[in-house]
Amino acid sequence: MSGRLPFKVGVTHTVIERERMTLKAKTVAEFLKNAGYKTSIFGKWHLGSRQDHWPTKRGFDHWFGMRGGCIDFYSHIRYYGEMYGLPPIHDLYENGEEVWANGKYFTELITDRATKYFNELAASNDGKPFFSYLAYTDPHYPMHAPEELVEQFNDLPPERRIMAAKIKALDNSIGTILETLK
Repeated sequence: MSGRLPFKVGVTHTVIERERMTLKAKTVAEFLKNAGYKTSIFGKWHLGSRQDHWPTKRGFDHWFGMRGGCIDFYSHIRYYGEMYGLPPIHDLYENGEEVWANGKYFTELITDRATKYFNELAASNDGKPFFSYLAYTDPHYPMHAPEELVEQFNDLPPERRIMAAKIKALDNSIGTILETLK
């Protein structure tokens, strides 16, 4: 996000406060916003969960996604810290406001929100350039995938079906994004 090595901008990997990038490091979004671009991020942020580190404080005009790096794909709850005694937390936001979309697959939510945003940009017809950062989490733990996609891979061994479905979900989403941009 900064163009610098992670450890040079304070990105470390600890359980309590994950991947917090120093506020002194400028993001690509900050540079582009200053150059007149509209900026957006959809998906995984993972560079600081405190409000002063959120994407909307780091050069992004629009943000939809999670603060951390791993959530349940359907409930959008982060369970990762439980093994360290941390409570599960809901982690789905749009422009700093918590969003509840229980039961909707995260990969598809990212795509839906991004395509809606791109269509709004096109409708505004203001001619401003834009930069959008899409950070999908598929394929990634936890191993969840839409059942209709899992069923497409019944010819594979059971341990491979969900991974194949997760890759298919990502492929479908990228196709939708490309068609929207065209």
